Amino acid sequence: MRRTAATAATGRQLAPSASDTILATRAEVTEAVATDPATGDHSGPATDPASGGRRPGGAGGWRGLGARLAGLLDSRPRKIGAAVAVLLVVVLLAVVLVSGGGNDDPAVTTAGSVPGASTQPGATTIPKPTGKWTLVVGDRPLDGMAVAAGVEVSLVAGTASLDGIDRVRFSLDGDTVQSDRDAPFTVRLDQLSDGDHVLSARVRLDDDAASASAEPTGGAGGAGGSDSSSGSGDPDVIEANFRVGAGSGGTVPSRAPTVAAPPAAVASVPPAPKPLRTVNVSTSGELTAALAAAKPGDLIQLADGVYKGNFVGDRPGSAAAPVTVRGSRGAVLDGGNVKNGYVFHLDGANYWRLEGFSIRNGQKGLMVDQTNHAVIHQLAVSQIGNEAVHLRNFSSDNLVAGVTVNGTGRANEGFGEAIYVGTAESNWKQITGGRPDNSDRNQVIGNTLSGFTAEGVDIKEGTTGGVVAGNSFDGSAITGANYADSWIDLKGNGWRIEKNSGVNSPLDGIQTHVVVDGWGTGNLITGNTLDVRGPGYGVNINKPNDTHNTVSCSNVVTNASSGPYNVACT
Repeated sequence: MRRTAATAATGRQLAPSASDTILATRAEVTEAVATDPATGDHSGPATDPASGGRRPGGAGGWRGLGARLAGLLDSRPRKIGAAVAVLLVVVLLAVVLVSGGGNDDPAVTTAGSVPGASTQPGATTIPKPTGKWTLVVGDRPLDGMAVAAGVEVSLVAGTASLDGIDRVRFSLDGDTVQSDRDAPFTVRLDQLSDGDHVLSARVRLDDDAASASAEPTGGAGGAGGSDSSSGSGDPDVIEANFRVGAGSGGTVPSRAPTVAAPPAAVASVPPAPKPLRTVNVSTSGELTAALAAAKPGDLIQLADGVYKGNFVGDRPGSAAAPVTVRGSRGAVLDGGNVKNGYVFHLDGANYWRLEGFSIRNGQKGLMVDQTNHAVIHQLAVSQIGNEAVHLRNFSSDNLVAGVTVNGTGRANEGFGEAIYVGTAESNWKQITGGRPDNSDRNQVIGNTLSGFTAEGVDIKEGTTGGVVAGNSFDGSAITGANYADSWIDLKGNGWRIEKNSGVNSPLDGIQTHVVVDGWGTGNLITGNTLDVRGPGYGVNINKPNDTHNTVSCSNVVTNASSGPYNVACT
């Protein structure tokens, strides 16, 4: 039995009062386990050297208070002391319950608890599920998210595994949308109106009975919700609240749009309207100034010569009065080195025309961001560090025609595409705020592409309804770095690949790939002449049973060791 400080005050030992018993018990529990705030290790009672070994604000202070109060009680008649003692016990119990123990020590993680998310600088902190199961999109809890229609949601393990699940029934706003008996337990939500919704998953474990409902992320249940029994015979119910509408999409990849028939190639390059004003330039400074002051209808005419620097066009033209930059191949824009910078950057420059001149010596040759209805015609692009021409960041309805590319990948062979459309899913967060890069209806027509170290044309997931037609490819320089092993790599939807010719590939002539579910489908590959001279196929379709790509028998394939196609042609 512990002795109280009242012994010293009265010179005799008292039977422990209720208050002292409570305080002593609290002290023993508090001192049993402590966490080192610096290391998180469990190493016995934590002490404060400045306080003579007592825990700051902890049980030592409580015992001292109990001792002083007990001394006061001992100095009064016993009847009064007993009454006061009862009152004191009630007060102390209330204090203990309200304060939660009065201890501000760091939380102790025991063997049965779930460790917290990483707090290292720069780390992405994804909360770990604390309920039995969790509804997630990718690796993020659905609860509290803003998403787009077509989102795919999965039920994943939290504190309980997926083993032994007999059935999962998914309901949206109270209406059953899918019942699944086999893992993985996944549902795609196609028909979603704008507004708030609730998705629930009723999980039945044979005859097991429990109920679980998800708290919003960061609430009592953490990411996965908290479990609470609702009586025998009931399945567990996991719920997640989410929103569709303004601001939706976030980092959630949306489902690919419905694929229409691939469009036809343009018959010819539309002629430029008569300019409203002509600005003649012959130096880098004059070109920079003319671009900065460009107005709809301007023709910026380049004299032959070398224009050193990085140049930007960011003032939109109009359909009736585009901004045109024109020169001969003797007018050369030179970025100075292949490791940094865009030689020419169209940035939000709708209705521009770039005609005839040369681009060389930049990390990227021509970069096109958030630009629509541009015509890129008869440029010559060479000696580029990465890709030669790149349309991205919601750049649509553009035409790249009659361009000659020779010499890419001088800084990074794996990124040395001749022409690149869209953005890889791995870069959506950085480039498009997490949304698919819908750079749609772009046409790549009649270009001559050689000396490229990656693909000749790389078409990314997220793009729809474009055309690659009448181009000439020589893949002799493809290195195989970063999985580049074909002239055309197609991951978008509803593209027409028609009447191209190619020679020399390290593997296949034309490939499709499914990088994001719902993409890499609905494409037409027809009328191409493919002299592969490699170990693969003329046309290689990824996941043919899950996609709806059409390979026409009109393609002419030679010297493909694996055969003309990996699917039946039509």
